[in-house]
Amino acid sequence: MKLFRRGPTGQGYGNIYTPHAGSMIIQVQREHGLANRQIVLTERQVKLLKSLATRKWLVVGAFMFATWAWLVVDRTRELIARRDNSAVAERMRVDSLARQLGELQQRYDQVSRMLGSTPGTATAVPTGAPIPAAQTAP
Repeated sequence: MKLFRRGPTGQGYGNIYTPHAGSMIIQVQREHGLANRQIVLTERQVKLLKSLATRKWLVVGAFMFATWAWLVVDRTRELIARRDNSAVAERMRVDSLARQLGELQQRYDQVSRMLGSTPGTATAVPTGAPIPAAQTAP
C-alpha cells in the first residue's frame, strides 16, 4: 500500500513508509476541542506497520477472522443441540414416570376394590397423560 501526496506538478513527495526517513510522528487532535495526542513510531515500528498494511497480511487477517467466526458458530450450534437433546430426554423421563404412576394408581384401585374398601380421595392419573410443567418442578 503506497500513499502519495501529489503536488501541483503531479510529482509524488514520497512513500510515507520509507524506511530510511526516520521516525514517524502522528499528531491527532479533536475537531472541537483542545485534546490532542502525539504518537511517535520508531523506524522498526514503521517497518512493521508497512508490512502489516500489505494485501497479503490483510488477506491472512480476513482468513483468520473467518476461521474464528466459523468456530464460534459451530460451537454455538453444538451447545444448542446438546441443550435440546437434554430437554427431550427429560421430557421422555417425565412421560415414562407419568405412565408408571398411572399404572400404579390403577393397581392400587384394583386392590382396593378386591378388598372391598372404597378408594381414597386420591385422584387417578390417566395412563399416558403428561404432567403439567408446574408439577414436574422439584
